Amino acid sequence: MRKLSRKEIQALCEVYRNAGSLREVGRKFGRSQNTVRKYVSKFYKIKTKNIVTNIKTNNELLIGLYVGLWLGDGTQYFDRRSYVVKICSNKNDKLLNKVIYNLIYDLFGKKAYLIEEKNTNRAYIRFHSKFIFRYIFNYVQFKENKTYSVKLKGGLNSYSDTFLKGCLLGLALSDGSLKERFVFGVTSKGLALNMKAMLLKFQFSPYVRIQNRPNKATFYTVTLSPKESRYLQEFLSAIIHSIGYNYSFYELKYGPGRI
Repeated sequence: MRKLSRKEIQALCEVYRNAGSLREVGRKFGRSQNTVRKYVSKFYKIKTKNIVTNIKTNNELLIGLYVGLWLGDGTQYFDRRSYVVKICSNKNDKLLNKVIYNLIYDLFGKKAYLIEEKNTNRAYIRFHSKFIFRYIFNYVQFKENKTYSVKLKGGLNSYSDTFLKGCLLGLALSDGSLKERFVFGVTSKGLALNMKAMLLKFQFSPYVRIQNRPNKATFYTVTLSPKESRYLQEFLSAIIHSIGYNYSFYELKYGPGRI
């Protein structure tokens, strides 16, 4: 195979800098990992494999937060002998992306990578792990289409209050909107009922609205009154502080860059 040009090597290095994976670079450019390693190693220290075989902490608040974020914005698949996990996000969500990155490391000891799509605001936190891929099934279940069917695996009584607080926060950060009024909207009836049950457990009074849409999946929204929405902001902000971040829920969800 011919020697790569300087411009091609720069392109390889740029993708590696963003993705942090020889596999990703090789796939994008149609090169073997050994070829990519040969050129990239001249400019970057190649990261060794970060294989996870167990959970790093049994902190139920962090576990619940990860499960809630995954229920709302997570996706995963098996791709060419690799277990891929992604948490979808927005490149403008600087604080939230940082928190998700730290969460994955604190919970699993796994280093993830923020991938930003060109010409859009879409981004995702991505990593490869067979253990974490399988771990989520301890807590969630869904049919072939995750979006329409995902929900918690067990009833609320099978989880601790600490876990449910983290899960509520994760769901609010992913599929929730909390400004003047809290609105949680999904196409999964089971997940909407999970949210309703969690809010009831923590002494809120949610209202569920069912929207039948022609040629589209039924849409479920769980809402609170403006007064209770203000209480929920305080409740979620207290959870964030207990994790160790000095952010309000509003700051983490909407800013800076989104406010």
